[in-house]
Amino acid sequence: MTKFILHGGYTRDTNEANEVFYRELIKNLESGDTILLVYFAADASEYEILREAHKKQVLAQSEGRSFNFEIASKEKFMEQVEGASVLYIGGGSTNRLFSILEQFPNLKASLVDKTVAGSSAGAYVLSAFNYDKSANTVRAGLGLVPIRTICHYKSPTNEHTGEEAVRVMESSHQNLPLVILKDREWKVFEI
Repeated sequence: MTKFILHGGYTRDTNEANEVFYRELIKNLESGDTILLVYFAADASEYEILREAHKKQVLAQSEGRSFNFEIASKEKFMEQVEGASVLYIGGGSTNRLFSILEQFPNLKASLVDKTVAGSSAGAYVLSAFNYDKSANTVRAGLGLVPIRTICHYKSPTNEHTGEEAVRVMESSHQNLPLVILKDREWKVFEI
């Protein structure tokens, strides 16, 4: 079984919702376990900044445990997945992230017994379908979590993810649950 945690966005913010998110992310980890940070949706120039921010958030909730924080690379990605206990897939460009992750058709099988978190673009790619705000349409994800997803719902920084997003998503793939996540909200799925 794989535990998926889908987050609506802004995981770097320090607040109670994110503190609980990070505790859930590392709940079953022991000192020395590896957290694989998948930043393919971001610019490579941001990777180290993101790693330090996420490391700080995780360690604040670690109760003294220490972990290995490894940044994913396209060249060694599947090997890195095998060695990790947790994958954190960060936000940024959903299209960029999807174009990279779809190159790994055996990814799902490699995630068994792991915790996989996706924030914003990461949540979109893990879902079966998601809302594409730039085209105001439904976009396919990898389908690892059989749901339709809207992130940043009614976000003050994103005017395109309100009721129109819900209308668009409700018109398609109605056999799958629609999960709506506001900024800093998250949900767990065990599959």
